[in-house]
Amino acid sequence: MKMKMSAVGDKTIPETERIYLNIQLLPSKSNKPIFVSKTWPVGKVIDKTADLFKLNNPNNSHCDKSGKNLLMFTCHGAVLRNDQSLQNCIDENEDLENGATVIISLAEKDCTYLQIP
Repeated sequence: MKMKMSAVGDKTIPETERIYLNIQLLPSKSNKPIFVSKTWPVGKVIDKTADLFKLNNPNNSHCDKSGKNLLMFTCHGAVLRNDQSLQNCIDENEDLENGATVIISLAEKDCTYLQIP
């Protein structure tokens, strides 16, 4: 209940579509509760999170030469594909559920696993 009260997100998302996540931002390791629509693709969740918390987001930039993107990972380091809906990720991954912690970090575009410090 505490997470729901402190979470930020798009107020136009119907309650029935909301999923609450505890976002851990690396490398700072700060935690931020948010809510998003479970119908959104992971890429949109990352973009909205970057907007909410003023993160540098090279994902949609053609000028970025670093070869890195903001990616979302489960608490155990498995990458969540940007083109997959959050609901599909939840259905396929036991680490991901309402109230779960996910990690957003800058990583190589082809990264499949995050080594958690």
